[in-house]
Amino acid sequence: MANRSRNMMKRFSVDTFLQSLFGFSRGRHDELTLPTFASPWEALPAGPDPRLDAGGIQIGGLLYCIGGYVTQDHVLNVVDVFDLNRCAWTERIPLPENMPQSHLALTCEANRYIYSVGGQLGPRCCGAVGNAFVFDTRKKTWSRLPSLPAPRYAPTMQLWRGRLHVMGGAKADRSTPASEHWSLGIHKGRTTEKEWRVERPIPRGGGHRPSAVVDDRLYLFGGQEGDFEPISNDPNCACTGATVEYVFPDTFRLDSADSDWIRLPDMLEQSSHTEFSVVIRGPLVIITGGSRYKHPETFDIELTDVVQVFDTRSERWSLVGRLPYRVKTALTAFYDGWLYASGGQRDVGPDNPQPGIILSATWRTRLNL
Repeated sequence: MANRSRNMMKRFSVDTFLQSLFGFSRGRHDELTLPTFASPWEALPAGPDPRLDAGGIQIGGLLYCIGGYVTQDHVLNVVDVFDLNRCAWTERIPLPENMPQSHLALTCEANRYIYSVGGQLGPRCCGAVGNAFVFDTRKKTWSRLPSLPAPRYAPTMQLWRGRLHVMGGAKADRSTPASEHWSLGIHKGRTTEKEWRVERPIPRGGGHRPSAVVDDRLYLFGGQEGDFEPISNDPNCACTGATVEYVFPDTFRLDSADSDWIRLPDMLEQSSHTEFSVVIRGPLVIITGGSRYKHPETFDIELTDVVQVFDTRSERWSLVGRLPYRVKTALTAFYDGWLYASGGQRDVGPDNPQPGIILSATWRTRLNL
């Protein structure tokens, strides 16, 4: 009888919590059917190297993992390909000269062309660049594109209505928030114009945020202002983390190039370093983990393990599960009912949310949608 009472109290508490946040309980999904985890997280073959602040893009059953830090002094100049069907690392492709190895923006076209814009060229806290490239995944060839009007660190990018849209990030010092929004016409791996076009600025500058195109509308989620900076006059661009960073939960939508950005409900837990920790399934945007807070005096950073879902129909956020540990900049994908996460930087341990080791680990869980 005592066990039954405790179970009833636990169920009541969770249902009351959901009702207060979203207006529904687990037993009444009139408007919203949430994804659910149908299996525990399962460990898969680890990647060839640990990687932090890498780029990730899924094309069909392949996850392309681009660059990243192994350590502060060592960045990867390769693309590693993970076959989601075989659960195996199958290919390593070299990056072209002068392509940033971290903090870049990525998107794809026609399940074939991968576009890379901006980012950081070099290890430690080297400055941002505006270099742009396209990779043909069939021919395995790289081509240069027109550079951005200015360097950008950790921006976000989407292909929307035939144009690459690059938004936000930080300026060349990798810390000052940028709110500029530029676009460039493209078609089948080629540009249709020579210069980037100025678009409507985003409402809040900053980087390390994901974006999405859902139902032909452009979305922005979370992000941060500030970042690690290079030590002044250091010839090797060594980093200092004694900087103020503000992680925010803001969500925005743009319906057309001529309209204003619309503020939507905030994320349930603010997060940054999730630019490639996002998957889109129909109307649902699934964001995993990230960095949630940095103390303004001690500069201690806290990571998170939550899996958040934004339903673009009802414009509601939900917490649907947790990762195996707190982690930022994991590269995620969804394939054949499985949610995958690879790499990133995990917490020190279950009782310490601060950043710990950089990972090569790869995981998956069955997700019911």
